Amino acid sequence: MTLVRFKNEFNPLQKWVNETLDTLNRDDQFPFVNSNNFGYMPPVNVKETNDQFHLELLVPGRKKSDFNITLENELLTISAKTEASQETADDKWTRKEYNIASFSRTFSLPDVADATKINAEYTDGVLKIAIAKKEQAINKGAIEIKVA
Repeated sequence: MTLVRFKNEFNPLQKWVNETLDTLNRDDQFPFVNSNNFGYMPPVNVKETNDQFHLELLVPGRKKSDFNITLENELLTISAKTEASQETADDKWTRKEYNIASFSRTFSLPDVADATKINAEYTDGVLKIAIAKKEQAINKGAIEIKVA
């Protein structure tokens, strides 16, 4: 019996379509912009607490000075530029599974975010960004109202 290897030429296209549809079907309360960036995008976790939004980007292998974080028109852009490494003819990789690539991600801040109170720190390969909420948006807890 002869075995013939079947190569599905549409597999990369199908993967891209599935990922795009998954992105459109997400129900994010913290809307993202720049989801059409088909290059490298580091994974991000977004958490909301009573008084802040927290973003955590997984970006190992970088220095603090590699990051550029800007805010313009309520759009928070996080980027890092990486120069391509020069490979020589003597380089004979037996396996190369990762590459540190440039990226740019943009997040639309909700109206309750205080753009004047944003902090960032980078430790252990994770870039953490804390965005404070405006004072009037912070839930101060239940208030008891007496009936007269």
